Amino acid sequence: MLILFTAQYRAVCGKSSGGYGAVVLAMKHPGIFGLMCSTAGDMAFEYCYMPDFPKSLVGLEEYGKGHKAMKHFVEKEINKVQPKKKNFFDVLNLVGMASCYSPNTSGFKTKGYNFDLPFDIETGELDHKIFDKWLMNDPVRMMDRYIDNLKKLNLIFIDAGIYDQYNLHIGARMFCARLKSKHIRYYHEEFPDTHMNIQYRYDRTFEMISRKIKS
Repeated sequence: MLILFTAQYRAVCGKSSGGYGAVVLAMKHPGIFGLMCSTAGDMAFEYCYMPDFPKSLVGLEEYGKGHKAMKHFVEKEINKVQPKKKNFFDVLNLVGMASCYSPNTSGFKTKGYNFDLPFDIETGELDHKIFDKWLMNDPVRMMDRYIDNLKKLNLIFIDAGIYDQYNLHIGARMFCARLKSKHIRYYHEEFPDTHMNIQYRYDRTFEMISRKIKS
């Protein structure tokens, strides 16, 4: 007997950037993923990313000045130099997000790296044109483009810790409030913890999936 496995038999879930990926994949491909769960997924970029821009700029200056500092960081620091400096993660996170949300292959010729930063590398002033590219990928803002897809999902489960260092509980609240305004079914939970060492929340994720997935 041939059984055709459709979206109602398939779930996507993750934590942090993995949670972001789960939300985006489900929004874009409801015909593949019928159930979506996100624990502390990246949302509301002005809350989760912007507060770290000054810290990443300060951290970048430990490697030099301006574009030369970023070029040096990308070429020499990411994999080779140990131990890492105090603000290494702040710069690394900036590099990762900029590579994803504002790539620029022509940047190799002009700057020595292939992405655009959402702020001036000298002064730190926000570059609205670049940051708007980031915001286009913010699930809170993407939702309006995928309302019909979200309505097709059998499960939307969003949770985050109320002490999340990246304010992702705020993004989760915003996302769920917009779901509610669109009359889309969802489950939203918060728990008394931070962003770190919350793997135990996967138990809740799998419980929710077990209830809703087709057997």
